[in-house]
Formats: sequence, C-alpha cells, structure tokens
Amino acid sequence: MRARHAHLSITDFSRHVYPDLAGTPVSTDLHDWNGTDDYQKDFAYQSDLVFLSATALPDPAATMRHIIRHGRAHTVVCTRGADGCLVLTRDGDVRAFPAAPLPGPVADSNGAGDAFVSGFLFGRLRGLSLDECVRLGAIAGAHACTVPGTHESPITEAALLAR
Repeated sequence: MRARHAHLSITDFSRHVYPDLAGTPVSTDLHDWNGTDDYQKDFAYQSDLVFLSATALPDPAATMRHIIRHGRAHTVVCTRGADGCLVLTRDGDVRAFPAAPLPGPVADSNGAGDAFVSGFLFGRLRGLSLDECVRLGAIAGAHACTVPGTHESPITEAALLAR
C-alpha cells in the first residue's frame, strides 16, 4: 500500500528519497530559506507542494514564482506570521490570505509555521479547496501561538474544525 502523501523534512538524507516516491504527492517546508542557498533547492524543485517562510526573503513573490518556474510544484505557500500567507499556484497569480484571529494571548510563536503546514495538509488530504486548506492552516498556526512550546497542547481535530 502506497502513502497518499509524503511530507519531507529538509534533512540531507531526505533529498535522496524522491525517486522512491515517484507517483506519490510530495510536500516540503523550506522554513526560512533565503531563496538562493543551494541546500534547499532539491526540495524546492522536486516537491509538488512547497511551504516556506517570508522571514529571510527579500521578495517572497519572486521566490515563489522562481520555484514554480524551475520545479514541479503546483502550489507554493509562503507564511508571513501575523500578516497571513501568500499562495501561488501554477495556473494563477500570487494571492494574499489573512492570518486567523488568535484564540487567546500570544504565549510562544515557535512552531506556528509547522502547525500551519499541518492544518493545511489536514485539509488537503481530505480533498478540501485551496482556500479551505489555507483557512485550516491559519487556524492551526494561530492556535500554536497561544500555547507554550511546540508540542504542549496541539490543536485537536474538533477544535480545528469548530473554528
């Protein structure tokens, strides 16, 4: 039985499993890539769905377009913290989406990007629309900002869907 989806961490050994995943949709998170360092390029160009943070990017939209143009990605999502995210699909323009309202005071923003990816992929694996995947990602990311640590109190499926 094959996986319906594989999400690859940008660890060095992961770059070598792409051939083994032929036919399986693959996503990755480039985290705070600056858009030029070679290390992340294998992941950026060989994944179908690419996540990254705007933190180190001088021009997030240009980097997103570069990934689409030079790789196989059909979608690139660039998180921007409290400013929400940008999304580029192969057949569209860069679209801005707002962040979700915080369900409480900020306790620790560490892990918010990973939570966003988790919420987004949760929707993706359920066949939800791109807009709905972004909404679920934003909700999960906002939740992560309101709890200390990265694994102390993850959002539950019920809470994610209720918000």
